[in-house]
Amino acid sequence: MYWWLKLPVRNGSLVKARKGMASYQIEFKGKAAHAGNEPEKGISAITELAHWITTLNQETNFATGTTLNFGVVKGGSAGNVVPDYASTVLDIRFWDNDDYARLESKIQHMQENPSLPGIDIKLTREAHKPAFTPNEGSEKLMALIEKTGQDMGLNITWQAVGGGSDANLTGSLGVPTIDGLGPIGGAMHSRNEFLVLDSIEPRLTLLRNVLINLTETIGR
Repeated sequence: MYWWLKLPVRNGSLVKARKGMASYQIEFKGKAAHAGNEPEKGISAITELAHWITTLNQETNFATGTTLNFGVVKGGSAGNVVPDYASTVLDIRFWDNDDYARLESKIQHMQENPSLPGIDIKLTREAHKPAFTPNEGSEKLMALIEKTGQDMGLNITWQAVGGGSDANLTGSLGVPTIDGLGPIGGAMHSRNEFLVLDSIEPRLTLLRNVLINLTETIGR
């Protein structure tokens, strides 16, 4: 049984589920050539990268929660040169682990079968965390936390969120898991990220009381 102290969402809700995520570094190596004199002798790495962006962006499905984002794009050296190198960072988020497995298979197929002959593609998966949603054990833990909060005069609410944490690893294995027991905060990963100081003591007390109640429950 696990709970994590990562910052909860802005309204103070605890986290019962997290999307899975995967991050890829993708490099494209083509062949440089003069864009005016001998363009036919070049193989554009940027053109291949553009093919990946237009193809994989079609896999985004807001209804199911599967999203793909090319967050960093680099390539080329000059306007009159067919670019021999390009790179990108691809971020994938998903609720359905099987849907991610399908996407990973498609990405590997695209690596092995570039749209431009002569392109070499290096694909590196730099991070991966499976999605997790509440199981029966998690729901019992959630009920215990809600009762603990009620006894303290705290209204405990829950959210499913898109960001990943170590809770993805335990939750995806079926281990009862909840997240977001830390102090309330928001605007994560920005210059305006903040923490509500007055929330520190109540959160610590909640965690303490949850541990006491959990110990008493297990000991029965």
